[in-house]
Amino acid sequence: MGIKVYAETGKLIHLGRMGENLATTVVFDVSPQLQSLGSDGDFTLLVLQDKELMEVELELAEDTTFLEWDITTDYTPKEGKGKCQLIYEVGEKISKTDIYEIIVTFGYI
Repeated sequence: MGIKVYAETGKLIHLGRMGENLATTVVFDVSPQLQSLGSDGDFTLLVLQDKELMEVELELAEDTTFLEWDITTDYTPKEGKGKCQLIYEVGEKISKTDIYEIIVTFGYI
């Protein structure tokens, strides 16, 4: 992957330019969720763009507390803002991250 963007609460996440594919990876630090609920759960990223809700299954790399979301053309078809949120489920327990704002910018000069 090319550019790594680290998700931070209150900071706009730039997914890339319109039409880009695999140029950006968004990285989420999920250590608070793992410390709270353990590491036996499943992470789902909910992505809301242009009134369409998508679910993305993300897995932890071995021996890390980071999730990586590779941005494909599924998420950069046109410019605009959206939102995303990580959901972590361990049995009956559910933990949700803050809601992050995301943006795709116009891709031509």
